[in-house]
Amino acid sequence: AAAQTRDETAAEKHFGAARQAESAGDMARAVAEYQEVLKLMPGVPEVQTNVGLAYYVMGKDQEAIAVFQQALKSNPDLLAANLFLGMAYLRTNHYAESVEPLKKAIALNEKDTRAFLNLSLSYSELGQEVEAAKVLERARELFPDDIEVLYNLGRLYTKLMTNTYKRM
Repeated sequence: AAAQTRDETAAEKHFGAARQAESAGDMARAVAEYQEVLKLMPGVPEVQTNVGLAYYVMGKDQEAIAVFQQALKSNPDLLAANLFLGMAYLRTNHYAESVEPLKKAIALNEKDTRAFLNLSLSYSELGQEVEAAKVLERARELFPDDIEVLYNLGRLYTKLMTNTYKRM
């Protein structure tokens, strides 16, 4: 029990240091501190997600993808891990792989426009403009005054119109 308490205290210290590093914009230090937490408390998916988020912010998408996948094996319902896994796939041009985590993120929380915008972009990049439009129409229903949603919906409809005229 004493060893467990010592480990928990050390983990809390490293977790606090990781949060401070994030606040200061020092993501490399945040990753190192979160990894220390994981040494003391292995396999905690929320901490793994924090590591993935730090990698994502640093632009280390492959590392972020690996960590998010690991976290989701333990807990497939982690919103941030699903959302940012999909976004990391999108940033690495793996559009097909981005679809499922982004759909899951929407299912877990319909109040975040990022999931809708990124899912529609994935569909559009895959040549599935009708699916992209469905996603953006749902987003417009939920966020009728959101400028990004409206802008992306307008761009998509313009693309659909142009493609239709070309076919004619």
